[in-house]
Amino acid sequence: MKYEKVEAIVAKHYPLGETSNILVLLTKERGKLKAVAKGNKKLKNALFGGTQPVTYSEFVLYNGKGGLKTITQYKAIDPFMKIKSDLVKTAWALFYLEVCQDFFQQEEENRPLFDLLYQTLRFLEQYEGDMRVLEISFLMHLFSVIGYMPEMNFCSNCKKDWKAQKTEEAFYFSAKKGGVLCPDCSDGILDEKIYLGDVKMLSALRDWDYKDLERLKIPEKNIRFYESILIPFLEYYMERKIKSIDFIKKLN
Repeated sequence: MKYEKVEAIVAKHYPLGETSNILVLLTKERGKLKAVAKGNKKLKNALFGGTQPVTYSEFVLYNGKGGLKTITQYKAIDPFMKIKSDLVKTAWALFYLEVCQDFFQQEEENRPLFDLLYQTLRFLEQYEGDMRVLEISFLMHLFSVIGYMPEMNFCSNCKKDWKAQKTEEAFYFSAKKGGVLCPDCSDGILDEKIYLGDVKMLSALRDWDYKDLERLKIPEKNIRFYESILIPFLEYYMERKIKSIDFIKKLN
């Protein structure tokens, strides 16, 4: 098939020669694809607007020799202009794109992941709450979609059920062990102490719709704690540091 039509969110692009770019496309139908946008660096080029990162477009791709794909047509579906006009929201959008593209497989459909990414960007456009609350909720939804949900109800090692304890006993969270550990299984030094209330909140952030987040009030110390355990957990499975986090920190 020489030509194919796909819907995709542009995750990033990098230069090809003096006037063109190679785009990383996160598609609804074919997973992650790379395609050439010829003349993309020229502002007058008709393809310019629809091939920028943080844009959802419909693309017509030409499949050339050696599997190289070239964009021949596009139609913007959702340009996310409210995100692009806000530097902070743009930084967070690039974070979501960076994270999601690691879990899209080349030319392999992943509709749940695509839907989560698109839903997150759509909500980000109009969200006025704490961006870190949306981040934490996104991460919990992401772990569920990609099958890496940290074990929260039982000790990841011995399967002890901490909810059955009569006292508010602290467990520990370990990225390497895949979730919570009881005091007997944790070394208590490298692992973060976590309480049942934290687990209930994280579970709620996984199960609630995004529209419920703006009325949710989470103490600052809790937000910092949730980030401190979830980001290392994510990076452990990505096997690398998330680059966009540094940019977000500079804006705060």
